[in-house]
Amino acid sequence: MNDSLKKYYLFLKWFLVIIVLEVIIIIFSFNKEFFLFKILINYLFLAGTIPLIVEKIYKGTIDLFSPLVVFTFFYLLFFGIRALDSLIFNADLIREDEQFYTQALIYAIIGLHFFQIGYFSKISQVFRKINTRIQDNWSITKFKIVLVGYSLISLLSFFIIIKLSGGISLYFSNIRDAMVSITSGATIFFISALLIKVPLIIWFCYALKRRRFSFSFLLFSVMVVFLLISLGERGHFITLIISLLVCYHYLRKRVRLFHLFSLAIGLILFLVIFGQYRDFTEQSYKIKKSGLKLQVGVVATYHYFIGHFDQLRHVKDVIKFVPDELDFQYGKTFLNLLVKPIPSVIWEGKPQGAGSVITKTIYPKASSLGVTVAPSLLGELYLNLHVAGIILGMFLFGFIGKALYLFLLNNQQNRNVVIIYAICLPFVFSELRGDFTVVTSFLIFNLIFLIIALKYITVKNV
Repeated sequence: MNDSLKKYYLFLKWFLVIIVLEVIIIIFSFNKEFFLFKILINYLFLAGTIPLIVEKIYKGTIDLFSPLVVFTFFYLLFFGIRALDSLIFNADLIREDEQFYTQALIYAIIGLHFFQIGYFSKISQVFRKINTRIQDNWSITKFKIVLVGYSLISLLSFFIIIKLSGGISLYFSNIRDAMVSITSGATIFFISALLIKVPLIIWFCYALKRRRFSFSFLLFSVMVVFLLISLGERGHFITLIISLLVCYHYLRKRVRLFHLFSLAIGLILFLVIFGQYRDFTEQSYKIKKSGLKLQVGVVATYHYFIGHFDQLRHVKDVIKFVPDELDFQYGKTFLNLLVKPIPSVIWEGKPQGAGSVITKTIYPKASSLGVTVAPSLLGELYLNLHVAGIILGMFLFGFIGKALYLFLLNNQQNRNVVIIYAICLPFVFSELRGDFTVVTSFLIFNLIFLIIALKYITVKNV
């Protein structure tokens, strides 16, 4: 047996050993109930990891920033790890709705398989042959115009948000409630404030090519990070970091798993610490006699972090209430993307996305506080067309992801293509976690202004 085959043989052997041990531990530990629920958890993890093993065997490496890897990681976090967490720490909650939790896992498995079918289908292979005619020779003068113009739009929008919130003092002392109010009636300012990410990513790629980061770039980066954090939205800061990593990964040097894992730990700590600050500024905390209870320690940090990924419960709730208390939407929540650009002040009763639809019926307490609960992509697909929606939607999600990836691989030396891919990839996480109308509108807005900027600064080679 040659060294290569021996290596893969050992890899597969230890993988199977780990799977067997994991099955034994899950089925016979924690509690003696929920046998089917445990079997489904095991199957979900197995079904998610096998394609990655196959990729490793046939290609010799796994691209950490492929849509398959990113999708699998977050999908297993939302449904697999969250199911394990509920099994270990909240068995009573599963016991109350065991039938619906079990159904949610079954639909999650169906969704995973049809994403994989779409991803590996031969239909997407047509994109392998597409070469872009876009050049990536940039005019520095034109880039400076984009930098100034986009930055002014972003900063002006941020100042308008602060003004609408009652001033700097009121805004930063109640940042969470301020953003709920702003994004409910003036989303355009919030989206425009995020525009500053575009010139930063372009500048980063330019610096990568020159292999030198100027002091002015570092100052601008600090300003962008401060603005994003000041908006009270951790997600947009995290997606910016992912976009920068993608650019570095494809234009400079492949990021290793160890380095990515180390960075992930740091980002998790940031999420927890900043999340507690944001919660502390919320009005509901201020009226509690007990005040703020800081989350300290590994276990407490884990619980605080994992509590933000409750997609399994949301899917369970959708299955439980639809169609008995909430009708199937038959595609309406997806079509609402077409009217999303119309401001609410002009059309107050315009159709809303899936988050607004389910929150009013399933989560009335959250609705009364102005908070929208996202059903996850899986829950929204079920909300519209039952299991047929999951089959069709997840197949298309996989197909689009692979098509985008093949387009990148065929044009990997083109900075414009890499940047477009870097902007799109983090939305795999956002689409899985959030409301399709809201998330996709953000993606379209980003892509429009990114393409405008790239088209403007790109000049033909002389």
